[in-house]
Amino acid sequence: MRHLAIRFFCGLSLLLIGSTTALSQKKDPPRWVLQKGKSLKYNDRDFLTGFGFAAIDKTTTVEEAAQLAKDMATQTLSQQIIVKFKSETNIHLMETEDAIFEDLQSTSQSISNVEISGLHFDQFADKKTYYFLAYIERPQIILQFQNKLDMANQEIYREYHMGLKYEKENQKEKALEKFTACQLVAGKRNEYKAILVGLGEKISQDEISSNTIADALNRNSPNSVRSAEDLAYAIAYSFKEQSNIPLKNVKVHHLTFEETGVSSPFSNFFTTLLDNKLASLAQWQMIDLRDYNPELRDQYQIDYAVRGSYWLQGDKVKFSLTTKDIQSGQLITVYEVQIDKEILLATAKDLKPVGYDERKRDYQRFQQNEIINSGLMLEVFTSKGEDNPVFEDGDRMKLSFRVNYPCYIRLIYHDAKGNKVLLLDNMYIDETKVNKVYTLPHTFQTSPPFGLETLQVNAQPEKFTGLQTRMYGPYKIITESIDEVLMKTRGMFLDDSGQTQQGSSFKAEKRINVITTPRVN
Repeated sequence: MRHLAIRFFCGLSLLLIGSTTALSQKKDPPRWVLQKGKSLKYNDRDFLTGFGFAAIDKTTTVEEAAQLAKDMATQTLSQQIIVKFKSETNIHLMETEDAIFEDLQSTSQSISNVEISGLHFDQFADKKTYYFLAYIERPQIILQFQNKLDMANQEIYREYHMGLKYEKENQKEKALEKFTACQLVAGKRNEYKAILVGLGEKISQDEISSNTIADALNRNSPNSVRSAEDLAYAIAYSFKEQSNIPLKNVKVHHLTFEETGVSSPFSNFFTTLLDNKLASLAQWQMIDLRDYNPELRDQYQIDYAVRGSYWLQGDKVKFSLTTKDIQSGQLITVYEVQIDKEILLATAKDLKPVGYDERKRDYQRFQQNEIINSGLMLEVFTSKGEDNPVFEDGDRMKLSFRVNYPCYIRLIYHDAKGNKVLLLDNMYIDETKVNKVYTLPHTFQTSPPFGLETLQVNAQPEKFTGLQTRMYGPYKIITESIDEVLMKTRGMFLDDSGQTQQGSSFKAEKRINVITTPRVN
């Protein structure tokens, strides 16, 4: 059980420095235990908090449960910042052309960890469960990351101007080394800015922007980009130079289009190119998950993840990719570039996801008022994984779940035409299935309409509020709008000022974007 529980946190890591812990000696559970992380003492206005718990049983000792609960508490605190940042970024980009937030677009797709010093903990244990509450004062964490941001800007200023000096002297190799160092620090800088946005702080335009650094790299790079293959080569070359040594157990995820988190025909094609170049040029050991088995997912050893996104900007396309150490969250490599759109059109692969224009509003709605989790962990995966899987006509899809707490599951399938199909409602995962991969006994067959589709899975301890539906053959089609569905499913409500608020935070939501296509003979 311990191994299973730890894997919940592989995609979101947080390093703790100088933390303090206090053990409650009370026989009765404190209020923060009863209210699953809510506390009057550590209120949301003045503190950031995270709640964690772990069962004590035959397979998990008290010490192991304590560590698992502490890890979970730190993760949920971290996730609050990240979810808030992503929501704020998407709102700004939908409403304005804010240059500051445009610079943070790539970070909204790649950020997965927050390194915090000075966390404090309260803990409580009964015979069955160990509980932890992580907390830190808001002014303390804001000052911490403002200092990191200032130091990053100073380092970028020094390295960039040294690179300009070498460039003026026509020492291209030394200039490239300095600008490459700038790009890695700029990646970290954007993460610090993202955290401050997530904490509600305003940020200013950088004196030396990521685009300015990318332009300097292009001027001094020995690798000109005239094709998609050239781009893959340039990325692999840069990653090789930044990592110094070949990396092992590397997974390249599909590049995603803009802020959607969705792949496209081009990104599926390009991911294969990049995977091959990293293996041949950088000598990295790549992971192939084509024969993926979700019930054995904990046996796949993935140490590094390459993720990236791209944006259409007039007649240009901006690319941003990173490599991160999964366990520590350390940023290993960064690559950003703008290239002519015409270069990519030569691949004859669509740059936008299939059906994107028809589904764009739905994806924007998904990304607003995201659930800020407070301890309930949910994993969802298909029989072809969770990284933008492709299913052809007639393929059968298996779905698997894993949760860390008994809860109800709601599964909504948003098809290519915008229909919302209620596939499961209030399916209960009891204690016997907690922390275990549970695969639904039935499968779902792929059929028209084809295109970009989304699996939305929600979990909570209480039953979900009912949705209005009508029958279409064997399926329940939801007749309410997507806004009404999200409000009811996420437990949102409008306060007296008309602002959307989240009710209980002990909820979870996962979405998997699925591409369905006609069968290719």
